[in-house]
Amino acid sequence: MLMQEGLDIKAGIDWLTTLAVTKEDLDINPNYFKVPYKNDVSTATRTAMTEIGEETLDCSELVCRYLQKIGWSKKVEWLNTKGLYDYAEKHPEHLQKHESKEYKPKIGDIFLWKRNSGMGHTGVVVAYDETADSVTTIEAISENEYPSIKGDNSGHKGYHFKGVIKWKWSKRLGSHLIGHHKEKDCRFYTPKKIKK
Repeated sequence: MLMQEGLDIKAGIDWLTTLAVTKEDLDINPNYFKVPYKNDVSTATRTAMTEIGEETLDCSELVCRYLQKIGWSKKVEWLNTKGLYDYAEKHPEHLQKHESKEYKPKIGDIFLWKRNSGMGHTGVVVAYDETADSVTTIEAISENEYPSIKGDNSGHKGYHFKGVIKWKWSKRLGSHLIGHHKEKDCRFYTPKKIKK
């Protein structure tokens, strides 16, 4: 069982896997998403621990639900990407930020980037291949919300994301993960046990 800091990472990854489509799924049906992307600002929906709450998800909602599943929080927190970033800055004992670009992510870490505008993106690391320096994530993503991830260098040319995906990104320091943009707020974070 994959446990770290008293958190049940395996339970969280198993849950994420039930929601995500893979490249193979999209090769068969490019419009198939088990859980479509939707940015819902309703507190009741974003924090509901019910099937209805998981019918659509955005990136930070998915990560907050993952954090609850691993035991990081008792309830699903209402934090957008700016909220997750701000929380990590104020509470590094709960979400440990890895400043070094040399950091190799562990299964269960999250990646998080935030622009100065407050917009950002986040997801969960489910595999890391040190030889290839590639990272597999599960994340909720929509190219309509994040048009900057489109293009030949996006790592998913020919695929149009609009829901929860499991994707292997060929470069840990690439444009989707912590090399997303010139601003420095692109990092991996390790959840630490908290009491709430």
